[in-house]
Amino acid sequence: MTKQTVAFIGTGAMGAPMAARLIDAGYPLRVFNRSKNKALPLIEKGAEWCNAPGHCAQKAKFVVTMAGNPRDVEEIYYGSMGIFQYARRGAVLIDMTTGSPAMACRISAEADARGMYALDAPVSGDPAAAAAASLRIFVGGEQNAFAKARPLLKRLGKRITHIGPAGAGQHAKMAGQIAIAGILGGLCEAVAYVEAMGINGMNVLHAIGEGAADSWQMRHNGERILSRDPAGGLPVRLFAKDMDIALMEADERELTLPIAEGVRGMYRALQQRGMNDCGIQSLIQYFDH
Repeated sequence: MTKQTVAFIGTGAMGAPMAARLIDAGYPLRVFNRSKNKALPLIEKGAEWCNAPGHCAQKAKFVVTMAGNPRDVEEIYYGSMGIFQYARRGAVLIDMTTGSPAMACRISAEADARGMYALDAPVSGDPAAAAAASLRIFVGGEQNAFAKARPLLKRLGKRITHIGPAGAGQHAKMAGQIAIAGILGGLCEAVAYVEAMGINGMNVLHAIGEGAADSWQMRHNGERILSRDPAGGLPVRLFAKDMDIALMEADERELTLPIAEGVRGMYRALQQRGMNDCGIQSLIQYFDH
């Protein structure tokens, strides 16, 4: 059975391996990225290059977007050369950017008015997970749109969860980021504490691991935290952006999130030190003097 054409807009660190998985699965792919160089490996694999997001979307049944921030998403969808100017009726628009729930709701309403379908489907995972199609995908939008997109999403992730209506996928991703902030903040505080006591940090992590204090962050980032290794992981600038979105949504509902507020303040301090592109495990350096 011939697969429907997919437009993939945003072929950066996460988007490129995701798009490659779709090519490998047999989907005809059209691609756009602000920097064409980042799309060249996909073009070599058979993807068709397009000069604008709208041109990319105009012949596609599925339009997948993976941008850097909400401003980029707005331009991709609403710009003069954007998706809504060119996508056809019946197209399924899937924004996989971690972004604004409010923007997701706005896109969904616009898509519905134009006879299209829209989903917000942010992901959890790194480029290696994207390459292995083992991402976790949180989906917001109507059930019928989710049903249309699910076969494609299954090519990108190992756990695809329909959370609820438009915006719910983004809210789920924000909840995950809030939880990570608390876990990572507590872990870095624990390391700072044992180091101040003159105790071997690795011995302590081995001792408290696999018990109630254990976490994915301890197992995967514990050594990086102890060694102050900034390489790998989600960059500070992107995590700080996510914290800003989550706290803005909370503020609008008069909800106080003191842990998330505190950790965001720590990351802002790191940004002031020029650590935007360091991994989020670099939070330990907030405690260094």
